[in-house]
Amino acid sequence: MAGFQRDLNIESEVRFWEHVSTCFWEVLLQQDIGKFHNGNQNELHKDLFSLIFSFSNPNNDAENKFDSKFTEKVKQIYSHTIPIYDIDEPSPFESEKSG
Repeated sequence: MAGFQRDLNIESEVRFWEHVSTCFWEVLLQQDIGKFHNGNQNELHKDLFSLIFSFSNPNNDAENKFDSKFTEKVKQIYSHTIPIYDIDEPSPFESEKSG
């Protein structure tokens, strides 16, 4: 929290990072996302974080490291302020398994 002490609006900053981390885990836990990743598999987590962060910072080229359909589904997840999928619900990536 020390890094947030200089922010004028601490709550919105914390809320933003909570949202990014929630989206990260929601996507990561849904399925083996490695098959949608075009980059180095050792950098999958870093690239996924960069992809999610790129939705608020468009100067990032992270979208090039993932399949375009996958990227659109992650954008959909990011666009909601609360998680849209639960562990008990079908994965939004299920249709990609057969392809």
